[in-house]
Amino acid sequence: MSNTRTRTITWEDPRGLAKAAVGLSGLEYLQKIVAGELPPPPIGALMNFRIGELSEGRAVFIVEPAEYHYNPIGVVHGGLAATLLDSAMGCAVHSTLANVRRDGHGPLRSEHYSRGRPDCDG
Repeated sequence: MSNTRTRTITWEDPRGLAKAAVGLSGLEYLQKIVAGELPPPPIGALMNFRIGELSEGRAVFIVEPAEYHYNPIGVVHGGLAATLLDSAMGCAVHSTLANVRRDGHGPLRSEHYSRGRPDCDG
């Protein structure tokens, strides 16, 4: 059984993205990414998700699950939902910062119940 597919992914050097953040608030930085003035981070390109809505303290990520998101039993892998949750949570916090910082983390717990589209609101 061979039904091989190929997917090519391109992204920009994330160090340039980090340098562009200097002097910006977290919200300004994220707004530039949403507006296309700065490239998306590599993880967004890899997993094909993006910020759909953004305001201070809130980030909504969206993705349209594709076959490459499936796990061995043919449903969207829980790691996609966890990645969306991590991204939404991180960007929601980041959007409240006066200056862009590259540190910080928070607890992450997720339970997966639905086969619907896994948008995430942080």
